[in-house]
Amino acid sequence: MVSDNSEVARGAYSVFSSSTGGLHLALSRSSVNASIQSAFDWDQNACKVYEANHGRGVVERVSISTLTATNLARYEAEMWLLSPSCQPYTVLNPNAKGDLDPKAKSLGEQSSASSKYC
Repeated sequence: MVSDNSEVARGAYSVFSSSTGGLHLALSRSSVNASIQSAFDWDQNACKVYEANHGRGVVERVSISTLTATNLARYEAEMWLLSPSCQPYTVLNPNAKGDLDPKAKSLGEQSSASSKYC
């Protein structure tokens, strides 16, 4: 881990399971000299809110479990920001299944794809 922010990698980042853009906002408020070039989420409403918060052309409606190493390479992101889908874990979802929910698997599948990319 780099402790001096002047040495932190600069450039384009990608966000997986972007939701409404919380990681995007956090990065923009940090001292890291970087920008989000791509974001991915399956939920249509989350994508609409993301666009309202951060502008058009960044977020793409896609299940991250379908992204392959080839898909990821074209973004040429220097860093990826990832978070699990919240729906399997929220108390507001009466059908929440935690780790048994298919949405919970997408982050693990993305990690497998990323290991092929690196």
